[in-house]
Amino acid sequence: MHNANQLYASRLLLGLFESGMFPCLAVYLSTFYKREEQGLRIAYLLVSAALSGAFGGLFAFALLKMDGVGGLAGWRWLFIVEGLATVVISIAIFFLLPDNFETARFLNEEDKKIMRIRAEFAVRYNGAEEFEWKEVRKAFQDPKTWISCWSQFMGDICSFGLSTFLPLIIKGFGYTTVRTQLLTIPVFLVAAFFFVIVSWCSDHFGKRVFFMLPAVLVTMIGYALQLGIPISNKAVLYFSTFLIAPGIYIILGLNCTWLLNCHAGYYKRATAVGMNQTIGNAAGIVVRAPSPLSSTEANYTTRLVKSSRKQ
Repeated sequence: MHNANQLYASRLLLGLFESGMFPCLAVYLSTFYKREEQGLRIAYLLVSAALSGAFGGLFAFALLKMDGVGGLAGWRWLFIVEGLATVVISIAIFFLLPDNFETARFLNEEDKKIMRIRAEFAVRYNGAEEFEWKEVRKAFQDPKTWISCWSQFMGDICSFGLSTFLPLIIKGFGYTTVRTQLLTIPVFLVAAFFFVIVSWCSDHFGKRVFFMLPAVLVTMIGYALQLGIPISNKAVLYFSTFLIAPGIYIILGLNCTWLLNCHAGYYKRATAVGMNQTIGNAAGIVVRAPSPLSSTEANYTTRLVKSSRKQ
C-alpha cells in the first residue's frame, strides 16, 4: 500500500474477516461446556486480548526497529511478522480445532460418553440442529438481548478507550516510549489475573450481575481518580489504571457469558452473540471520533503545563 485510501481499504477488509472470530468462539465454547462452566472459558478468550495488550505494544516497538531492513519500512515488517504468525496459527487451528466432541481427537471414549450425557441434558439449551429463521427473530425480540448489547456497548467504550489511550496517559507522566510500553504491561497482567479469579467465582456461585456491579464501581473509582488527581501525582494516577482495567474485562466477559446462558437454542444464541459484538464494537466510533487522540493529548499537555506552573 502506498496511500491512505489503500490503508483504509485493507483495514476494512481486516475488520470484515476478523469480526466473526470472538462471537463464533464464544458460541463454540457454549456447545462444549455447561452454562456454569462458561464464565471462566470466556475469560480465557478475553485474557488473551489483555495479554496481547500487555505485550503487543512492546513487540510492535521492537519490530519497528527493523526499519530499513530489506528495504522495507518498520511498520511493514510489523504487518509481515504479525500477519505471518496469524496465518500459521490459522492453518494449525483448521486441523486441530474439532467441529464437535465426537470428532475431537484429544477426547477418549470415556470422555465422549460423558459429553453425550451432557448433550442429552442440554437438548433444550442447544435447540434444533437445523437452521430456522424464527430462532433469529426470537433473538431480536428478546429484551435480554438488547440489555446485554447496551451493556456491551458501554463497556467497550471503556475497553477501547483503555487500549487506545493507556500508553498516551502513561507517557503524559513524562516517561520515554520504551518505559511507557513497559509500564502498560503490569496493568494488563493485573486485569487478566483478577478477571480469571472473578470469572471462576462467578461460575462457582452461579452469579453474573452480582460480580459485575462491584467491578463497575471499582472502575468508576479509577476514572474518578484520573479526573480529580493532579498530574504531578504520578503514583496515584498510575495506580488508578489498575482500578480501571480489571473491571472493564469483568464487565465485558461476564456480560457475554450472561447472554450465552440466557438464550436457547443454538441459533438464537448465535444471533444474540453476534448482535452483542456488533453493537459493542460500534463503541469504537465513539472512542475514536472526532480526533480523540489530539484532544486527549492536548488535555494532558494542558494539565502538565498548569502543574509545572504551580510548582
